Amino acid sequence: AQGYIYDQPRRMNEWLHHALYTSLVGSARGLISLPLEHPLECIKTYWQSQPSSNNFRTSIKGIYTLHGVKGFYRGLVPNLLNSITKEGYRWPMILGMGRLPFVRSFFDKLHPTVHRLTTAWLLASFESVILTPLDRLKVWYITSSPGQRSRTHLQENGVFREMFRGLNMTYARKMASWGSFLVCDERFKVAAREITGKKELTTGSLLVVGLLVGFANTMVMLPFDSVKTLVQKADSPLKNRGVVRTMADAYRTFGLKGLYAAWPVRLSQYAVRALFSVVLLDKLDRTWK
Repeated sequence: AQGYIYDQPRRMNEWLHHALYTSLVGSARGLISLPLEHPLECIKTYWQSQPSSNNFRTSIKGIYTLHGVKGFYRGLVPNLLNSITKEGYRWPMILGMGRLPFVRSFFDKLHPTVHRLTTAWLLASFESVILTPLDRLKVWYITSSPGQRSRTHLQENGVFREMFRGLNMTYARKMASWGSFLVCDERFKVAAREITGKKELTTGSLLVVGLLVGFANTMVMLPFDSVKTLVQKADSPLKNRGVVRTMADAYRTFGLKGLYAAWPVRLSQYAVRALFSVVLLDKLDRTWK
């Protein structure tokens, strides 16, 4: 027991080393992919903001008519800060939460699925508060008209209230997103190992798992994401009356089409993200071990 106590500083130093490494790799991944992902994010957000009238073609035309080519990069700065911030802390939390020296014994006793759900809850709780203001600004810039000014709107309606508009929908979206991603990642990899008979999956197998995880993750998360956009957009048509009632209002107003607006774009985004995330997650997990 005495040796275990003396060993804790060394274990903690090793954990911090791995956490810093995964944080830097995660931030680099977000930075490299953002120039390609952001135009898709603009199209998706614009489409979701007007689900009854938009499709892929009209969304592109609408953005270009309002803002020109620059319209596809509106909201880039808050999205850049969002991406670097979340990718920097997500990977250490995903891979390192259960490996912290003073809580590892607790996490080791949990079923892998319960372990993943606990991590999802911690991630959703933490990043909903951190990222909601940045997400709110991104959605505002993408959906606002050229004459609308965010500073004037914030001052008229209260800065704190407006910056955290849609916090409850963001939390629900994060829980759905992280829960489905982490659980599907764990269960699909178990199934893939059983099918292939290999303990370590090949890159090809991981890519297939990534596509399946991306599809499942999108289908679970998208309704929450669509309603969050409607709540956070400029001139929102929805009152935020709690997660269940707001989603019911969105369904009554826009139907199932509204809940799954922009699904082809979102599916492409999340399939690509999950594709690389699943491979990266597996590689970093093995490195940490």
